[in-house]
Amino acid sequence: MADEKWRAMITQISQDLADKGLVIESGWQMYRLIALSKNTPTGELDRLKEAFFAGAQHLFGSIYSMMEPGTEETDNDLRRMDAINGELERFSNTMKLKYGRPMGTA
Repeated sequence: MADEKWRAMITQISQDLADKGLVIESGWQMYRLIALSKNTPTGELDRLKEAFFAGAQHLFGSIYSMMEPGTEETDNDLRRMDAINGELERFSNTMKLKYGRPMGTA
């Protein structure tokens, strides 16, 4: 029952932030709730949030710059996106094992 309440809370926070156009903030909040202690010092939280957003910015910038010109996806575009997906799936699986709760469900 507690797990269901936890999932409902996580889902609600994620949806509320996404509805406000804060998808990356939503991911940060989910990570913070799942992986970090409530006693994590503010300075450390600030640095971790910067790293989280830097990773998101890097990924978005990389996707934007690596896509080939044109309106149709190419084989290279699909291969690159598949590689990103695989890398993130491996990370997600590691986090599920480490924290015991699903990550990236936003």
